[in-house]
Amino acid sequence: MSRKYMVKRKLQEQKGSYFVVLPKIWVESLGLKESDYVSITFDGKGEVRIALREREEELKRRVEAQARTIEELQKKLNALNEEINEKENRLNALNREIEAKKGELRTIEYLRAKGFEEIRRFMDAHAWEIFTLKLNEVLKSLGIFR
Repeated sequence: MSRKYMVKRKLQEQKGSYFVVLPKIWVESLGLKESDYVSITFDGKGEVRIALREREEELKRRVEAQARTIEELQKKLNALNEEINEKENRLNALNREIEAKKGELRTIEYLRAKGFEEIRRFMDAHAWEIFTLKLNEVLKSLGIFR
């Protein structure tokens, strides 16, 4: 139905409610049948509009489409959570490596500060003995001392 059709109908009463009968051709052209639902809107200014309500099949299709969308979003969310967990694990491993390197650095700094001082004291205390040992090695290699 491409044109606008207007009809006059008599308002009827039944059990305290009022109703009008729609022309059969309108109902059939919209694919409606008995027991189908329609939306009736009153604008308060005297105009009443009757609109098709979504059919059950259409509602079912929409719900299924939304369920698929939710399922797809859930899969994406799960994939992102897995990626976050992998990156978190990698970050934790890097942090452990950093802490290990800090420990090594503290050890090296300690040895520098204390170790060289200890070596210097040892050398001062035993310099004559070390010199004598080295001298004996040199003399032996020259065949002068056995």
